[in-house]
Amino acid sequence: MAVLLLRAPRRHLLAPLSWPAGVGAAMRAMATAAAKPALDAETLKKRDLRKKLKLLASPSASHPKRPLSAFLLFASDKRGPLAASAPAALPARDRPSFVFKELGAAWKTASVADKKKYEVLADEAKKAYGKALKQYEAKLTPEDRIVLEKRRSLQKSLNPSKRPARVSKDPDEPTRSPSGYLLFLKEKGFLSAKRVPGALNPAAVAGKEWKALTETQKKPYNDKALELKKVYEAAKAQYEKKTGKSELRKTVTKDLNKLARPPAKKSVRRAAAASKRKPVKRVATKKAVKRVVKKAAPAKKRTVAAKKKPVPAKKKVAKKMLAKK
Repeated sequence: MAVLLLRAPRRHLLAPLSWPAGVGAAMRAMATAAAKPALDAETLKKRDLRKKLKLLASPSASHPKRPLSAFLLFASDKRGPLAASAPAALPARDRPSFVFKELGAAWKTASVADKKKYEVLADEAKKAYGKALKQYEAKLTPEDRIVLEKRRSLQKSLNPSKRPARVSKDPDEPTRSPSGYLLFLKEKGFLSAKRVPGALNPAAVAGKEWKALTETQKKPYNDKALELKKVYEAAKAQYEKKTGKSELRKTVTKDLNKLARPPAKKSVRRAAAASKRKPVKRVATKKAVKRVVKKAAPAKKRTVAAKKKPVPAKKKVAKKMLAKK
């Protein structure tokens, strides 16, 4: 029973009316669709990526905290007094912006000696962070690096505009071999050349020179690159065999996809299992045939009994009368 508000006589201002058959369900479906709009493919993809990020385990070693800059160290010292000096009439939502403006102005007007003090502290913190980062990278296992690489790729897919932090390379992992073009750049000194203001970019000059070379002139560089590539591939195969990194990467991806996928309903699982199952040929046994015959026998008896049923006396008399006429 659904209550519909209509303009009715004063005696029945709220007239309860029942929907016609099927209309109630349709209206409920429309209301549900309006309350929960269908998610587009992009939203579903992002939701899947967020789920995978949550499922990823953290590495065994924790990343050291990045150091604060000189300005941020200055701000952490001066924020308290500046917040206390804010006008009482100032709304709470405007207080943070007031404090940040005052901090910026205070840093600009600060003396060289004051700034130098915070810059020295920032340099010390940076050096300490560098040492802690090296220790952290040394503790990382191949499994940790794979998890971090996967996390980085998921974050990149989730938000392409942001660049997540690069995963440090394993020091034991062989370095990729250079191409013929890179060997040419190294020989000519373009890789170490600094850009001069107003002059052509060294990379552009190198590109033009490489294009101007003939295939015969490029051959020594390309041949050397092929030799180095063979050495690199052999070292990489040995490294993979030792660490099993490629297999671990496949396992992580497979497990993530399996966990992130919602479990199918029982009916779907049964249908999938039935489709995979091979059809079984059913052979009628003697027992099964007897069972069927026994079930069919009472029905036959009933039909025969119905045919042999005695005709009532009234019907007999009516038949005789018709026969006489």
